[in-house]
Amino acid sequence: MGKYILPKYPYEQLITDATAWIAMTGEKADLIFEDTSHSQETTYKIYKHAERVLTAGGIIISHDAVHPKFRGAVVAGITQAGIEPNVYLVEGDGCGFAIWQKPKKEINFDTIVEKYVSPPSFESGEQMIGAIENIVAESSSKPKRKRRKSKKKTAIEDV
Repeated sequence: MGKYILPKYPYEQLITDATAWIAMTGEKADLIFEDTSHSQETTYKIYKHAERVLTAGGIIISHDAVHPKFRGAVVAGITQAGIEPNVYLVEGDGCGFAIWQKPKKEINFDTIVEKYVSPPSFESGEQMIGAIENIVAESSSKPKRKRRKSKKKTAIEDV
């Protein structure tokens, strides 16, 4: 799949045991494309961790969601995990996709007003509005992902 992603969208492609990775990872992902064994059990194991792993607004896509061979196991695993996906068929392909997007974090304006506006500490209403806009922008900005340091290869010489 990675070869179809435009260079302006940086990504890290992992090919591994999906159920083990998603259960143990502390990383966050904007997109998870799941195309595993298509069993209810495997799909459930992946989706039960999807909400924790996905960033706010992140998306998980499962391939073969309605493939006749798997008899609804993919969608059954997703709903078993407590998620109601949107299921789509693509013209010319009977496999289908199940897609779920993690909701974006809602901003609780009551908490913001209570924390930053009471007691009044602003000289004008414009100052207060500016402060609230900054708080909203900070709370909705995406956290920066830490990049792994690559291991340097070293040569050992016989002396």
